[in-house]
Amino acid sequence: MRTAFRLLLPTLLVLGLASMGLPAGATHNADEHSANMQLVKTLPKTGVVNSDLAFWGNRVYAGYLSSGSPGTPTGTPGGFRIIDITNPENPTVVTDFVCWGSQNDISVWDNDNDPAADLLFLSVDGPREVTGADPTCSDPAQDATDPLSVAASWEGVRIFDINDETAPDLIANVPTDCGSHTHTLVPGKGANAGNVYLYVSSYPLGAAAVTTGIPGGMRDNGTECLEPEPGEPGEDNGIHNKISIITVPLNAPETADDPTGAPPTYPNVEEVDLDLATHWSNIAIGGRSFDFTACHDISVFLALDIASASCWEEAQFWDISDPVAPDFLRRIRNPVEVDTLFHSTTFTWDGSYVALEDEAGGGSDDRCRDPNDPQGRILFYDFSARKLGDFKIPRAQPKEEVCTAHLYNFVPQSNPRDVLVSAWYEGGTSVADSTNPALTKEIGFYDVKTAVPGGSTPITSDVWSSYWYNGYIYVNDEGRGLDIMKFNDARVEDAVTLPFLNPQTQMDLITQTTVKCGKRDANIFGTSEDDVLTSDDLPDVIQALGGKDIVASEGGNDRDCGGSGNDRLKGQGNSDRLFGDQGKDRLNGGLGNDRLVGGPGRDVCVGGPGKDRARQCEVEVGIEA
Repeated sequence: MRTAFRLLLPTLLVLGLASMGLPAGATHNADEHSANMQLVKTLPKTGVVNSDLAFWGNRVYAGYLSSGSPGTPTGTPGGFRIIDITNPENPTVVTDFVCWGSQNDISVWDNDNDPAADLLFLSVDGPREVTGADPTCSDPAQDATDPLSVAASWEGVRIFDINDETAPDLIANVPTDCGSHTHTLVPGKGANAGNVYLYVSSYPLGAAAVTTGIPGGMRDNGTECLEPEPGEPGEDNGIHNKISIITVPLNAPETADDPTGAPPTYPNVEEVDLDLATHWSNIAIGGRSFDFTACHDISVFLALDIASASCWEEAQFWDISDPVAPDFLRRIRNPVEVDTLFHSTTFTWDGSYVALEDEAGGGSDDRCRDPNDPQGRILFYDFSARKLGDFKIPRAQPKEEVCTAHLYNFVPQSNPRDVLVSAWYEGGTSVADSTNPALTKEIGFYDVKTAVPGGSTPITSDVWSSYWYNGYIYVNDEGRGLDIMKFNDARVEDAVTLPFLNPQTQMDLITQTTVKCGKRDANIFGTSEDDVLTSDDLPDVIQALGGKDIVASEGGNDRDCGGSGNDRLKGQGNSDRLFGDQGKDRLNGGLGNDRLVGGPGRDVCVGGPGKDRARQCEVEVGIEA
């Protein structure tokens, strides 16, 4: 594992919240938030529940779920919005496209090498009754009590041509067993560069997962979940133990759903069984008991040919060198902190470790009442399945508020600092520094308590997804819509611009510049602003950068380096090495036998009770040797 790096607090934040790593809370509106976070724009929702996001250039693509069926009193449409974020503080909706269906997990891709996305993929996780020759966006929800409705139903992944953003064209409807709760886009490489692949995660969801009474010779397209399929051994209750992999030819994406034979099969859909030792779960539906293994979400890092899969009661790493045949590498189990479901996952941009998450209670538990509660947390693991640390928001939430971690990503930066942006349902959006995963601290947050523009009733945070993209945080809130936020903090001053982002698909490793104190790699480093850098009780290497910094050792045999400003460096109980740089620095040895070295400026070196040495110091006080 790489050396861990961390920054503690800018000096301007040394107030009552300093021990939390947070700036003081802002009070200029009724929202609860740290002073370094700002809500700059809200686009109110149009559907029932907003879901996930994808980004391409100056566009954000936002999915939202439907409820019920078209033309019914309780029916509310779902679909997706295409939003122009050329000016993120004044975005405009290009298209609000209605397409009935549940989940509507979303991703986008380009198939003609121009700057714009051309294809949009949308997950459907709930059977829709096909009323015409092919599935459409206006198909009603399945009537599970009617065998003919069940037989005529479809669920899986929809593919749209979005070259004309104002009129998306549904070009394919690819059925996958148990539908598509989520999907992850995997671009082909080398000989496979003409394809993209969709890793589809699905699992039994209620009565619609049980398909009985299908008329002979018919196949329920995609809705097979817990019943044997044609050609499979007849089992009383059926099983589900797979992911589905869809191959989408970029030169003919409309052929991804082309069937063969009767009942039809789909050659572009590969069903891949999970590793035999994957944890089996059980679900009771309609008085029957069903066993299944499944994953909820998958993230991939193309440069590493690795997938991280969040599954029932375990997480897994796969080798995806062959994109249609993922190879199991190892698993993670943690029954104390994750007793039901690893929900989501993402990689650091240098590929050194992953963040996983426990969605305790399936997104219905109030697990933030006690920040020390072991469940509902984000967990950090390296690729040897070694736990590095964990994180939960330190802000205790009311008992009635649903709160666990949900969807998130790391800020891509050219320095080795890891900053994680994450959704916490009714706990709002959090920003945390996990450079040292064992000491992860929240450094910013926003919890909305106010109405959306044009409304008078407060709509509080209920955040599905929060992602950093090119200088802003984009929040798809279930009840509010799209909130766009700024995180004004020097700890993301080295963030890089991405051409696009499907959050579960990371393409290239980001080259990171190592921060050094002398010839040693620093594991604690500052920013261009005024910082307070504090070590722990282990030997640390600390490097100040710009600003007037305070560097304080806390008991280890530390090496501390000043930066370009007028810095103050202070040793502690052991033998520390303190090095000034430019500026008028003050170096204070502690109780140990310290070495103090001034720099080019007019420096003051103050020894302590130990046997200290000093050089390049214009003023020396209490130097014994």
